[in-house]
Amino acid sequence: LKMRLRLAEAYRKIIDGNGASASDSTRANNFENSRNSKASNIQSNLRTLFCALFMSVGLLLFLFFAYDYAIWFILSIYVFSAYVSLYDCFSHLIPNCLFCHKEIPLNCLKAIFSYFTKRSDSRNWSVPFKRIFLCFFCLTLTISWFVFRKQWYVVVLQNILGLAILISVVSNVRLPTLKAVTVFSLAFLVYDVTMVFISPYFTNGCSIMLDVVTGGGCSKGRGAVVNVENAKEMLPLMIVVPQLTDLAVSCAKLSGIYSLMPTSLGFGDVIIPGIMVGFNAAFDRSWNIRYNLYFIVSSIGYLLGLVVTLTILLITGSGQPALLYIVPSVLFFTYALALCRGEVLKMWRGEFKIEVEDVREDGSLDTAAQ
Repeated sequence: LKMRLRLAEAYRKIIDGNGASASDSTRANNFENSRNSKASNIQSNLRTLFCALFMSVGLLLFLFFAYDYAIWFILSIYVFSAYVSLYDCFSHLIPNCLFCHKEIPLNCLKAIFSYFTKRSDSRNWSVPFKRIFLCFFCLTLTISWFVFRKQWYVVVLQNILGLAILISVVSNVRLPTLKAVTVFSLAFLVYDVTMVFISPYFTNGCSIMLDVVTGGGCSKGRGAVVNVENAKEMLPLMIVVPQLTDLAVSCAKLSGIYSLMPTSLGFGDVIIPGIMVGFNAAFDRSWNIRYNLYFIVSSIGYLLGLVVTLTILLITGSGQPALLYIVPSVLFFTYALALCRGEVLKMWRGEFKIEVEDVREDGSLDTAAQ
C-alpha cells in the first residue's frame, strides 16, 4: 500500500510538472508567435508604404512625359474615388430618418435572375431607400464635375469631392508604430523636395511637380500661367483656392480668377500629415489620454506648418513643397510631447493598449490593436 501511494504521488508530480512545462512552453510560443506576427506586419506595412512612394514617383514621371494620355487615367480614378468617398461620408452624416428605413423591393431583378439561372430564389430582394438615394446623389455630383470640370465655378464642387476623398483616405489608412510614421513621412518629404527644388536642374528650368500641376503650363521664362478655358486637362488632385485678381473683381468676370495659377494644396500635403495625426489620435484613444493631447498638439503643428508654407509662398512668389514645412512641424510637436510624458519608446514601438473589443471570437488578437 505504501509503495502504491509513493508511486501515485510520484506520478502526480510528473503529470503536474509536465503540465506546467507545457503551459509555460505554450505561453512562450504564443508570445513568440505574437511578436513575430507583429514584426512581419510592420515589415509588410513598410513594404506597402515604399511601394506607394515608388508608385507616386512613377505616376508623376508618367504625367510629366505623357501628360495627354496619363491625365485620362487620373481622371477616371478620381471620379471613381470621389463617388466612393462621397457615399462613405454621406452615409455617416445622413441620419436614419423615417424614409431611410423603407426598403424598395427589387422583384424585377429577382425575376431576371431566376430566368437566366433557371433557379428559384426565396430570399427577399430589397434595397434601403437611403442607399439608392445616396447612390444617385453622389453619382450626380461626380458626373456634374466631370462634365463641367473646365468651368470656373466648378472649383467649389471639386473642393467638395477632394475633401471627401481626403477624409476617406485618412480615416482608413493606419500605421502601426511611430517609427513607420516617421520613416513614411520623411520619405515623402524627400520626394516632395526633389520634385520641386531639384528637378528643375534636369528639365527646362521648371519643376516636374509644378509642370504637372499646371497641365504643362509652366516654363522658366513666364512661370506658372494657366488659363482654364484654353489649357489642357487640369490635374484634379488638389484643393484649389482661386486668386481674385483686380481685373476679375473690377470687371466682374470671375473666369479671370484662373489667369494666374491659383493657390493649391495637393492631396499629399493633407494625407501624409493626416496619417501622422491619425496615429496620434489612435494612441490617445487607446490609452485614454485626457483631452486627446497628441491629437490636438499634432493638429496645431500641422496648422503652424501650413501657415509657414503660405507665408513663404507669398514672400517668394514661387511654388513650395508644403511637406518640407508641415512634416517637421508635426513630428517636432509629437516628439516633444512624447518626451515630456515619457512615452517615446511606447509610441515608437506601437504599444497600444489592447481593448476587449480587439479580441476576436476565436481568442486571437487583432493585429491592428497589437
